Amino acid sequence: MNLNTVLASMGSDMKQKYNKYWGKIENINKLIYFGVILDPRYKFSYVEWCFNDMYGDQPTFFTDLIAVIHTQLFKLFNWYKDAYDQQHNSGHPSASPSESRLKLLRSILN
Repeated sequence: MNLNTVLASMGSDMKQKYNKYWGKIENINKLIYFGVILDPRYKFSYVEWCFNDMYGDQPTFFTDLIAVIHTQLFKLFNWYKDAYDQQHNSGHPSASPSESRLKLLRSILN
């Protein structure tokens, strides 16, 4: 094998992996956006702004993508909430932890 054949094969493999994970926006794991959403410098509004900038000419795609990410974020939040409630359920009724978690989620989304 000469060097060109090796490089061509390597490039072809890299392109297949790129297309599998990044080629289409629909294929990207939505968890990748959670890092930006949970970063206090950016939050959810930054993701919305970026998507609007990239896909503003496709309003239905833009709103559907935002809705999917929003739904998955709430699913993740509820999963953690349920896990936390099961671990720390001491039998003392208290509304404040639940309210504080909702306030935290609202602050992240805005």
